[in-house]
Amino acid sequence: MAAIHESTVVDGRFCRPNGMLELWPPIFASMFYASLLCADLRPVSHPVSQNRWRPAVGLAGDVREIRSQAVTQLSNVHLITKMTRALPNIRFLLQDGDRRTIGKVSAVLRAVLTNPQLTSSLVQCLFDTEPPVRMRAADALEKLSRERVAELQSYANQFVDLLERSTQPEVLWHFALLLPRLQLDAAGRRRTSEALQRFLHSESSILKTCALQGLADLALQEPTLIPVIVDLLESSESSGTPAMKARSRILLKTISTKRVV
Repeated sequence: MAAIHESTVVDGRFCRPNGMLELWPPIFASMFYASLLCADLRPVSHPVSQNRWRPAVGLAGDVREIRSQAVTQLSNVHLITKMTRALPNIRFLLQDGDRRTIGKVSAVLRAVLTNPQLTSSLVQCLFDTEPPVRMRAADALEKLSRERVAELQSYANQFVDLLERSTQPEVLWHFALLLPRLQLDAAGRRRTSEALQRFLHSESSILKTCALQGLADLALQEPTLIPVIVDLLESSESSGTPAMKARSRILLKTISTKRVV
């Protein structure tokens, strides 16, 4: 019985306290507790000393207590079974397809929006061994930050670390857009700004363009960065790629409008 109380559900599987994942078919637990309800658990008398008799104690004590516990446990098993069926395996959805496709990111986003408890599983996929899984996890998290950025606030420091350490452009360009949406402390804003400025020298045009957008968004959160970022935008407007030039013109107008206001 203790196993049911102590187990939790992770991506549709049972996670024991020691962290090991196991597939534990709830049907067997259901059969066990149902058998307790149907079993004949009447006390049986037996001698314990000379001419003295007392009723034998059932499996866990009083028969009514056993039956009550069985009803409770059977309800728990049914509830956990329902949860298991409802929660999808996030990694399984993200691993479908190669790096040229977004796979089932939309399905993952819907699942996380419906079941916020899956957010931690999605974050864990950022550190997966498979690059496509990491890429799609970053994509899904960036899309999630557009709708429920508060749910990602607790991961701010972890995301800043990832921005500094990751070498995968597909992950970085999503986080260049995501991080400025979070409420970062002074150190976090400084580290994010430095990382985004490094990305301007990347070979990836998409990453450079997203870095410009991230810097502009960060400047609105940290006004002291505006002069430096305006200089970078003006430089990109004159000598960047076509995408960077177009984005820089838009961002310069946005920052100029915000500063006037």
